[in-house]
Amino acid sequence: MARIIALGPAEEVVPYLALGAEVREAREPAELSAALAELARDRSVAMVLLPESRAEAAGEAVGEFRAKSAAALLVLPGATGSKGLALAEMRKFLERAIGVDVIGKGE
Repeated sequence: MARIIALGPAEEVVPYLALGAEVREAREPAELSAALAELARDRSVAMVLLPESRAEAAGEAVGEFRAKSAAALLVLPGATGSKGLALAEMRKFLERAIGVDVIGKGE
């Protein structure tokens, strides 16, 4: 069965348990990089949910995950609000998936 993993500090990812995601805590960039490398090798992982604050801190690991894994990696805004990275990542994700920028560049 395909798995969804929410990766990051517990206070940011525990809410995703309600959506059926598995939670994996990773606070430090090194922990996050190691977890992403491990998840990239796991074929049962279909999607990784990553808080925006952690994606910024581990940009290289995020790129490596995307290059090595067929799983989707979604960057989501945190509880403190968005810095714009989540929207930019979602725009790129949707454009790759369907071939059209449905969000629009003007926002």
